[in-house]
Amino acid sequence: MDLSDLIPRSVNDSGAILFWVILFILIIVIVLLYYYAKRMKKKVARIQQEMTTQLDTVKKSKEKTMKDLSEVKSKVDKILKEDKKE
Repeated sequence: MDLSDLIPRSVNDSGAILFWVILFILIIVIVLLYYYAKRMKKKVARIQQEMTTQLDTVKKSKEKTMKDLSEVKSKVDKILKEDKKE
């Protein structure tokens, strides 16, 4: 096989034409996969950031709830002590 065999000389030179069509399609597929992977990487990073933010919000909410519950418990304990004294 010679390099000149890859250049189509006529419309009937189907082997060379097929080679270039397949090569062109492969290049397009590779470029599309590259851009798709790049876009997905950005999307995954954004989703991870959102999940981290939501997790922080849940943790803060839980801490606030526990603080509120401890305040209620201390008030109830105080009321019970006062009732026992009387």
